[in-house]
Amino acid sequence: MKDGMIQMLYNKSTVENVKIEIINEEGDVIHSDAVNNKFGFLKNYDFSKLDEGFYTFEVSDQESIDRIAQAERW
Repeated sequence: MKDGMIQMLYNKSTVENVKIEIINEEGDVIHSDAVNNKFGFLKNYDFSKLDEGFYTFEVSDQESIDRIAQAERW
């Protein structure tokens, strides 16, 4: 994790609206946003102000919910 920044690349282009949640080790949603996805997207997240620990990215759309990545903040 360079300078506390994480890039998320999402390339599933069949779904238009995507919800992204970042979940901490306790299972709390610490960030949530929606992206209008047409051809996939690249999004930056700033982890520099978060506590140390593991975080999970959960991406959901009309078809499924996927836990697609984990990041560690140290």
